[in-house]
Amino acid sequence: MADHPTHLPLGQYYIGVMRGATDTSNTLPSKCRAAYASILEPFHGWLLKQTFNMVLSAVPSRDEFIARLSPNIHSRSRRRSVFFADVNECIPLMEDVVTALQELFNELDLEDMRKS
Repeated sequence: MADHPTHLPLGQYYIGVMRGATDTSNTLPSKCRAAYASILEPFHGWLLKQTFNMVLSAVPSRDEFIARLSPNIHSRSRRRSVFFADVNECIPLMEDVVTALQELFNELDLEDMRKS
């Protein structure tokens, strides 16, 4: 999906965050910042950029993020295993939804790529 422009950058951002959550090559806050910089930031004016930078500074660690999403699983390894499996199953479904919405936006000529 990243190979073509999208009218739905927020959907792409959520997909990027979920990919970042399962990619342990760097911290979750770093992955969220990278997703923001490549997907949403080009559409944002100064005020939204500053707002997102403030919000992104509060992104928890990956383990804390996973723990908040699965509070009833007490084993760290089990919680991570369930989280990674669920997110890896969810990402293709999210991509399908964003693609379907993109096609609908194109069909209805709803392009609006202005900065906000």
